[in-house]
Amino acid sequence: PQYGMKELIEKIGVERADVPDLPGVRVTETGQARALLASETMRPSEATHLWKDLASWRTEFELACGTISELVCPELREQALMIAMLMRQAHDEQRACSLITPDRQLARRVASELARWDIHVDDSAGEPLAGTEQGIFFRLVGEVCAPSARAHDMVALLGHSLMTDELVAGTDMRSLAKILEIALFRQIPGGHQLRGLAARISQARTLAKDMFAHPLAKNISPEQWDGLSTVAARLEQIMAPLLDLSGTGNSSPLAGLLNAHISVAEALSAGASGVTDRLWTGEAGNALSETLRELLDHAAAAPAMPHADYCSFITDTLRTVPVRRRYPLHPKLQILGLLEARLVQTEQVILGGLNEGTWPGDADPGPWLSRPQHLAVGLQLPERRLGLAAHDFVQGLGADTVVLTWARKVNGTPAVASRWLLRLRAVLAAAGLEDALTPDPATDWAGWALGLDWHAKMASGEKPAAAGPPRPVPPVAARPRRYSVSRVERLMQDPYWLYANAILRLKPLPPLDREPGAAERGQLVHAVVESFTDQYPGAMPDDAPAIMRDIAVKLIGEFATDPALRALWLPQVWRMTDWFCEQEAALRQDVAAQFTELEGAHAFQVNGEDVHLTARADRVDRMQSGSLRIVDYKTGGASLMALHDKNGRQRKSYKPQLYLEGWIAQQGGYGKLPATQVSELLYIRLSGGDPPGALIGPSGKVDIADEIEKAADGVRSLIASYLSATQGYPARAGEEAWNRKGDYDHLSRWREWGQGSDYGSDAGDGE
Repeated sequence: PQYGMKELIEKIGVERADVPDLPGVRVTETGQARALLASETMRPSEATHLWKDLASWRTEFELACGTISELVCPELREQALMIAMLMRQAHDEQRACSLITPDRQLARRVASELARWDIHVDDSAGEPLAGTEQGIFFRLVGEVCAPSARAHDMVALLGHSLMTDELVAGTDMRSLAKILEIALFRQIPGGHQLRGLAARISQARTLAKDMFAHPLAKNISPEQWDGLSTVAARLEQIMAPLLDLSGTGNSSPLAGLLNAHISVAEALSAGASGVTDRLWTGEAGNALSETLRELLDHAAAAPAMPHADYCSFITDTLRTVPVRRRYPLHPKLQILGLLEARLVQTEQVILGGLNEGTWPGDADPGPWLSRPQHLAVGLQLPERRLGLAAHDFVQGLGADTVVLTWARKVNGTPAVASRWLLRLRAVLAAAGLEDALTPDPATDWAGWALGLDWHAKMASGEKPAAAGPPRPVPPVAARPRRYSVSRVERLMQDPYWLYANAILRLKPLPPLDREPGAAERGQLVHAVVESFTDQYPGAMPDDAPAIMRDIAVKLIGEFATDPALRALWLPQVWRMTDWFCEQEAALRQDVAAQFTELEGAHAFQVNGEDVHLTARADRVDRMQSGSLRIVDYKTGGASLMALHDKNGRQRKSYKPQLYLEGWIAQQGGYGKLPATQVSELLYIRLSGGDPPGALIGPSGKVDIADEIEKAADGVRSLIASYLSATQGYPARAGEEAWNRKGDYDHLSRWREWGQGSDYGSDAGDGE
């Protein structure tokens, strides 16, 4: 580690013995022993064979390690918390303490943990401008105007503290932002794009009237919808200067992008008052103002760039600008980088982040020049930085009290201790002091860190009893008496789902930034087929495939806004239409009338109580014989098996949907149709793949009337069991549910007690 000093005194022309100690340096026996230990730790690798003779230095090394300890932490979070607790202890004892680390993430975490005790420490590196309130707001303004903007960014911008409450007079911007997220961003994929925002709000308003719409969307008042439309129009108006530059897809001059960006950010933070001071006040505001002014001064020299590159450029620029706060800082606690630590001495030093790859960092020469080329052009080799890192480590060991910390995992990835720490352990082991760095057992920092945020009984050492699988038993009066046929299947496979959905009435919101997937593709196929059959209920037209394709082209914009996704889906839909028209022509030969999207219901008694079974049939065909054919369209997998297999055993994957729809039809539950015998049940699978479709009827020799009766008996028995006061709602009761990812897995704690952790993807159609 003294290589740099060696080169310096050689250039000066003096001998090492001629270099005196700095005035005022305390020479102590412990300090001399510590210097000897550090020197041995950094012995060149070609001379480490001499470590075998270190047993004679045991006394000196034991003295040197008297105030050195090592804390091994499970992860980065625990490491930050332990360091914060050490610094809190120094604060309580009025001692000076410094954290020295090259790891900026660790430094920020420690500062954040100390803030819980209202302790604000001086971080010599400051805070990146990109992470400040003003920096985040300015970045978000640019990112939401990009064609690739994410809904997360839009939500963050509308809820940001610098976003004005006066965007539109007389509106509560914060409340409307939450409503906009629920009604639009989470309901319509791509609905957060600023262009055409008002039109998509109108679309969301229509969707909210659907019976399957989320309850929160249904509860939005007309006044709130009107407010959303007004806010959307105002947002488009304010952001137009930046949207006009980003929407073309072409490159724009940096000065134009910056001026448009600044004007939009000021307008969004000022609102109707026109006062833009909030964006530029405080240390972060001043730093942002100075940075943007400097960029504008040199913008003429920058090349034109597309909006996406501009956003990356702004983010990278703001990350390089440090912001140092002026609020009162702790007089004796500080966080230092390696460079600053060379100039500071404190009573206690914590050397944090001693992981290989962090301290020291990787000796990476970069992608452009090899090591010989570095030397040829007069640049230092990357290994030079390793020597400086070793020098900083040795200097840190010179403090009165030293704590060495590292984490076994960093960002979820297994990590190893720094080479300096491994060398120190090896030297101590050679001297017979393997446990010299073990901290005092009376100070269980790891245990305290883990228990800090737990309840009082946890911190006291009391262990909680292990919780078993959930099996809630709600009062009978709270249990549902109305079931759709799809809910019956849910009750069979995953009763807890029904408990959370129908009894607790917890309705999952769609995730933000979700891409249109199997569900939207299935809705598109259903819409195309339904539209075609409504327009042509009788004989098939000669150009039926072309008609269906035209319908698909007109409807696809409602389900997929991405041109690439449309280009992927349309060929699949067209293959499906060719196959469907061919099969449909044959299916219609014996059909007297067709009915689509029929709502049906049947009421019956269970344990003396009225129970209602409901269904929405994709299609019901009345045959010329007078009987009915129940048809359901599927874009995923489908099967129509009997309740029992050939050996008389009940099938675990039994799905009674079509049988129950047939039962409702036989009871006259579909208003347009009288009670009639059901002669056929049919799934029409429309995948658009290879093959593009399939007709799936009952498997084997199935007596449809008998199976419908079995399904009716089964649903009566099933509902009767759940109207019993002792019957609970277990999670994952059916084998079919073990491979399905559920909406309420985080509530049922599925992964804690399930038989497996691998999930399949349930791409089937919902009702």
